[in-house]
Amino acid sequence: NSKFRYVHGIGSDSSGNIYAADYYNHAVKKFDSSGTYISSIGGDSGTRLADAKKVIKKIVSNSDLTKGANFGLMEWASRAPKVNVPVSSSGASQIYNMVDSLRACSGPAGCGTNLDNAMQLAQSYLSGSSSPIDPKASCQKTFLIVISDGYWYDRYASKIAEGLYKSRGIKT
Repeated sequence: NSKFRYVHGIGSDSSGNIYAADYYNHAVKKFDSSGTYISSIGGDSGTRLADAKKVIKKIVSNSDLTKGANFGLMEWASRAPKVNVPVSSSGASQIYNMVDSLRACSGPAGCGTNLDNAMQLAQSYLSGSSSPIDPKASCQKTFLIVISDGYWYDRYASKIAEGLYKSRGIKT
């Protein structure tokens, strides 16, 4: 488990643990400060989608992250992205309970991991009249977390994210 197949990135945390993104093994590997292997997330045994689901479940089940926060989930693995779980105080638990039912798109020409269409939907959802953002709450912070299986493209999604930040303070 400690052998690499092309390290694509490396970092550490405040405890001195070292993390290495192992590109060809599709894993992030964790080592202690002396370089001894501890664990990994991902790996050849899982699919990219399975790993993305694991990450989502870890986020929405972490009480440090969910306390006082509203969550929602948007599926963006097609040309027709949709809001699966609207942003709400119960969103984290709803996401945890349904994320395993998400499936990769296969077959029709409309499939693919289309971040551009998804960001357009996110912009509409977060800026429209039924937006979950309270315009009177000056202390409210809004984050758009994009989790992918690793294969996606972006023609103008980054520009939409930049516009959301400049106009509404939404961090992506």
